[in-house]
Formats: sequence, structure tokens, C-alpha cells
Amino acid sequence: MKRNIIAKSMSLLVFTALCLTASTSWARPPRARELCGALQVVDRQTHLLTLLTAGNETPLRLAWKADTSLVRNGQFDTTEALQAGAQVCVHYRTPFFGKPFVTKVVWHEKTASLQH
Repeated sequence: MKRNIIAKSMSLLVFTALCLTASTSWARPPRARELCGALQVVDRQTHLLTLLTAGNETPLRLAWKADTSLVRNGQFDTTEALQAGAQVCVHYRTPFFGKPFVTKVVWHEKTASLQH
């Protein structure tokens, strides 16, 4: 009888220890990857960007969401400012299921005052 109580107490203690240490070992999502290249296609109806990078022959298709940050010349902008042919850097994530999606798009346009 006493041995049964000790076994239950030990298993409860081990279970509690596992629960307390497991919270620090949860998996975190991977950080966003950055990729720079030329925008080939900006499809505003399907929310897809097609990006061609220097080292790849095959363009990368990325979806964007409503919370995607678009930064042009250091200022937030709308998707209407994205144009095919622009040189951009995108930060994107690749989920286990579904299409890779963009979290941030950054690009700089030369203004008349900066051109020589």
C-alpha cells in the first residue's frame, strides 16, 4: 500500500517536471527569409508576386496578405505602388502547407533630385 503511494507520488512529480520544462522547448516558427530581385508580375486580384532573382532561372511566386508591410523609399505604401520591373527585397515565410507568403516588401525609387 505504501509502495503504491510512493509510485504515484513519483509519477506525479515526474509529470509535473516534464510539464514545466516542456514550455521552454516549444518550436518557434522560422524567421523570415530575405530575397532581392526584380518583380516580374504583380497580380492584385490573386495577391501574388512573381520575383526573379539573379542566380535563378525560375521565378518565385509569393502570396501577400492584408498585413504585409510595403515600404517604398522608407515610407509605408499601398500595393498600388508596386510595379513590374521594380528592384525589390522581400521578406517571406514558407509554411509547411500552402504557398510561401510575403511579410514585407522594400524598394527604393530614384527621384529626380537623386538622379545625375
